Amino acid sequence: MSIPVKAAKLLSQYSFQLPETKGRLLVTEYQFNVPLDYTAPTDKQLRLFARGVDRTEIPLVPDDRPRPSKPWLTYLTGGPGFGCDLPENLPWTNWMLCLDQRGFGLSNTLTTQTIQSVSTDPKVQAEYLSKFRADNSVRDCEAIRQCLMEGLPEERRKWTIMGQSYGGFMATTYLSFYPEGLREAFILGGLPPLRDGPEDTYRRLYARLRTANATYHTLHPHDASHLHQILTYLLSHPIPTLPPTRFLSLGLLLGFHGGPSRLHSLLTRFTLDLTTFGHPTSRTVDEILESALGIESGVAYALLHEPLYCALGHGTPSSWTADRLRHSSSPSDEFHDFQPPTSLSDLSTRQSRGKLPALFTAEQIFPLHLSSSPALAPLLPAAEILASKTDWPALYNLDQLGKNEVPVYAAVYLDDLYVDCGLSLETARGIKGCRVAMGNGLLHNAVRARVEECLGWVWRLREEEGGVVQ
Repeated sequence: MSIPVKAAKLLSQYSFQLPETKGRLLVTEYQFNVPLDYTAPTDKQLRLFARGVDRTEIPLVPDDRPRPSKPWLTYLTGGPGFGCDLPENLPWTNWMLCLDQRGFGLSNTLTTQTIQSVSTDPKVQAEYLSKFRADNSVRDCEAIRQCLMEGLPEERRKWTIMGQSYGGFMATTYLSFYPEGLREAFILGGLPPLRDGPEDTYRRLYARLRTANATYHTLHPHDASHLHQILTYLLSHPIPTLPPTRFLSLGLLLGFHGGPSRLHSLLTRFTLDLTTFGHPTSRTVDEILESALGIESGVAYALLHEPLYCALGHGTPSSWTADRLRHSSSPSDEFHDFQPPTSLSDLSTRQSRGKLPALFTAEQIFPLHLSSSPALAPLLPAAEILASKTDWPALYNLDQLGKNEVPVYAAVYLDDLYVDCGLSLETARGIKGCRVAMGNGLLHNAVRARVEECLGWVWRLREEEGGVVQ
C-alpha cells in the first residue's frame, strides 16, 4: 500500500550559468526538507539537494514571449551510496533534475560521523539506516515532484524518470507505488530481480564473475603470477586496511568498460612497487582501496547493498549472503574458489593444483570489508543488525506492475556483471507494457562510457514503439 506523500518544502534555490558552456547551461540548485519517516511526517526532517539543468537556446529571431514550462526528466543515479555527477560532466542536459538521493552526495550524507551523531547505539543506528532504502527515496522524489509542479495542470505535473543501475531499481519502486506521478520511465541496466532475498541473485552473479575472471586471465595470462606475488606479500606482510579479501574486490573493475585495463594497471603497479621498493607505496594502496569498492566514501553502499534485495516483504533477511555462499565447507562447491587464501601454505596448495591464486570478487560486500576499515569498523554492529532484519517493507508491488500503464523502456545488457540479464527479462515480463532493448557489447557503466549507444537503444524503443513487448 502506498504511503501518502505531501509536497516537499522548498528551502532555497539558486541559479547560475556555467561559464565553460558559454552560457548554454543554466543550473539551478535546490534544497528541500522531507520527512525521515513518511509514516511520521512531522518528526525528524532531512535536507535534500538537487540540481536542475536546462540547455538555453539563442533564437535566430529575438522572442520576448515567456517560454512554456518543459517536462522534467529526473535522473536516478546508481549505487546505492553515491551522488549525481556535476552537470557539466553529464552526457545529456535538457530540463533535467539530478537528485542526490537521501544519504548520498549532498543530501544528508551518511558517514560514520553523521550516523554516530544520531546515536552511538547500534540498534538506533540500524533503525535510522533502514529509512534510507529505495522506498523512501522514491517518496522523496514524489514529494519534490509535487513541490516543483505545484500550480500546473494535472497532466503537466507528471515527469519522466531515467534510472541507471540502482536507479533502475528505484524506478521500478516508483512504478509500483506512485505511477500517477510518471509520464514515462527509462531503465538502463537496472531492471531489478523481483525476488525476496539476495541468494538467487548472488548465485547467478558469482557464476558470471567466474567467467569474467577466466576472460581476464586469458587477456592477461601473466597476471596470475602477479596476483600470486601480491597475495604472498599480503599474507606475509599484512596491511590492516588491505587484507586479501579487500584486495580481491578489485574484480569490481571487470564489469566496466575500461575496467580490465585499469585492473591490469593496478596489478602491474603493485608488483613494480614490490620489485623496486620491497613494499607497495601508500599511493598504490590508496588507489586500490578506492578502486576496490571505495566504501569509505560510499558508506551506504557497504551497509545497504544486500538489504536492497529484500524486496517483497516476505521476511527474508539479507544474512551476509555473498559471504555465506563463498564460505561453503566443500572445496568442490562452485563458490568455494571465491574464498581468499588464508595462509602461504593455502596459496601454495592452490598453485600445486594448477588453480589460480584466487578469484576476484566484485560488488559483493563481506563483514571483513567493514572490520578492516577504520572508517567503517564502528558501524559493523549496526550492519549485523541490518543483516538479520526480517521486517523489511516491500519495495515492489507485483500486482501494480502487472497492470502498469506508464510507458517503460529498458536496456538490458547481456554481459552485465552486476544485474543478471535473465532476472531482468523475468522482471520485464512482470511489468505490463515494458519494452526491452537487449544485446551484447554494453557493460554496466555504458551510460557514461558509451552514452550515445546506450541511450540510442531506449530512444529507438520510444520512437519506434518496438522492442520486446512484455
